[in-house]
Amino acid sequence: MTAIVIYSVAIQAVVTGKFSTWDAAGKFAVSALVGVGVGLLFGWAVIGGAAVVIGVVVGLRLI
Repeated sequence: MTAIVIYSVAIQAVVTGKFSTWDAAGKFAVSALVGVGVGLLFGWAVIGGAAVVIGVVVGLRLI
């Protein structure tokens, strides 16, 4: 995601001839934070899902 932001900022700078460091840094920071958040969410879901599956398997073995 951050590579797409860098690429779009570069294209915008070439096409318009204008570049704002603060704007580019802000877009990059937001993209990085969203990426970290999504990664943590998916990681939590996978670990939680694995725990549920392990719990079901252990429960079935006890029956």
